Amino acid sequence: MALILRQGLFGNYWGNTFDSSNTMDLEKMQVNATYLYGYLTHQGWTVNAICGMLGNMQSESAINPRTLAK
Repeated sequence: MALILRQGLFGNYWGNTFDSSNTMDLEKMQVNATYLYGYLTHQGWTVNAICGMLGNMQSESAINPRTLAK
């Protein structure tokens, strides 16, 4: 159970395997933030809205898609 680099429609992103929620360093968070930026701009979100969402995601989950709320 570890972090792996995956490929999606909007580029690469980091995710955990299975049910792990390993922490990410800043470089991996930036990769995920770039992926989310591409997706959300494609969906019509404004830059301000995306920045607000990413700020919250960094505080809550380190922009890790497998971090589960407890």
